[in-house]
Amino acid sequence: MFTLRTLRTMYTILRAALKMIFALKQYEVDSEYRWAGSQDPKIVITTSRDPSSRLKMFAKEMKLIFPNAQRINRGHYDVKQVVQACKAQDVRF
Repeated sequence: MFTLRTLRTMYTILRAALKMIFALKQYEVDSEYRWAGSQDPKIVITTSRDPSSRLKMFAKEMKLIFPNAQRINRGHYDVKQVVQACKAQDVRF
């Protein structure tokens, strides 16, 4: 059994630890929006390797809807190669 003094000490330590965890979580969420408004986001739209005509039309419409978006023809590229192309164009993930 724990004494009342031990329980109070454990409660104090646990409460301090929870405050630290929630404070860190808050910074993680806020860091996502740290640069909001300072730089326009870059959006990359791509399709499957062999897109249907409807999918091509949809991708073109998405490019028109989202400002600062660009469409990459996937062709025979692997997903890793598409990611490398995005990184080369300074697209954030």
